[in-house]
Amino acid sequence: MGKNYLSIDFGAQNIKMAVGSMNNNSFLVQKLDTIHTPQDSYMDGKILDQEKLTKALRSLITKLTLKSRDAAITLNSSNIITREIILPITNNKEMDSMILYEITQQLPIEMDQYVVEYRIVEEFVEDDIKKNRVFVAAVPKIIVESFFSLTKSLSLNPVAMNIHTNALSRLINEKVLINDNAHIVNDSIAILDFGYKSINISILAKGKLAFGRTINHGSKDLDVAIASDFKVNLEEAEKIKQRFNLMDAKEDANGEYQAASRVISKWIQDIQRVLQFYESRGNGKISRLYIYGGASGLKGLSQYIKASLNLPVELINEISSIKLQNSSETAVIDIKNYLNAIGAIPKAGRR
Repeated sequence: MGKNYLSIDFGAQNIKMAVGSMNNNSFLVQKLDTIHTPQDSYMDGKILDQEKLTKALRSLITKLTLKSRDAAITLNSSNIITREIILPITNNKEMDSMILYEITQQLPIEMDQYVVEYRIVEEFVEDDIKKNRVFVAAVPKIIVESFFSLTKSLSLNPVAMNIHTNALSRLINEKVLINDNAHIVNDSIAILDFGYKSINISILAKGKLAFGRTINHGSKDLDVAIASDFKVNLEEAEKIKQRFNLMDAKEDANGEYQAASRVISKWIQDIQRVLQFYESRGNGKISRLYIYGGASGLKGLSQYIKASLNLPVELINEISSIKLQNSSETAVIDIKNYLNAIGAIPKAGRR
């Protein structure tokens, strides 16, 4: 058994935590838990009220009774820039220089204001030249520094920070099955994380991360639309949303589902644009979609997307690289809400 780490996934509505270890591309999860994100404390990757966050997180960390204080952070933000870059294979020092050069050429940003991380996702040969396909993320330093400060205030030792796309991709390789499905090894698939304020799209080709994009729409849009149409507050709108079956919006004779239909149709249009953009670059066709995250559990969502995009759509129930400890704490937990937290667990031996 490898060393356990605490992994914290920050979201607009909820903060999820996973305690576990990663070894030989497998994740052994010991504990999972979640709290509501304190109001006005966090938004789009930015800490707005560190004191509120510290207080809320400290109570959950105490409940988890950690043996190790080493922690990893994962989050998503519209301020984080991601790119795919193709570079010739070289040593690590030269790779760092080449990536920084490419980023400065492609993006109008001040590099001293960003922390740049990259992950080599594929090696291939093109025109008799060995090349790397590199996934690059540029994170504003102000975000990195704020979370470093937060972890220190919790007496934690920060060892890693990941964005959601990269955290998810760490769960998957050419040997991994999603819902016991072997098609992901040979096909291009899209995995959609339906969050409260955003939808994160990760595209994997033959089990490797190929593309990532974030759509700045989420289930909060649905709550706001329902609240407006039904003349209720957001809390009541959330309850109404949970009663909906979105497939009923296809044949809405009484107009009860107009709000849902408007919002979900907008989601579908944005998702379709991202998929079409990926395919237009000469990549393979997307063969199927997988969905996860809090809003993915909305009744009828997978069927609605399937009918709209004419693609197979499945809710993620199981990923073979994730092993849950056989205990009452994890046995009843739905992993689809914790994939980002689990995927951000550092590899054994990380310091």
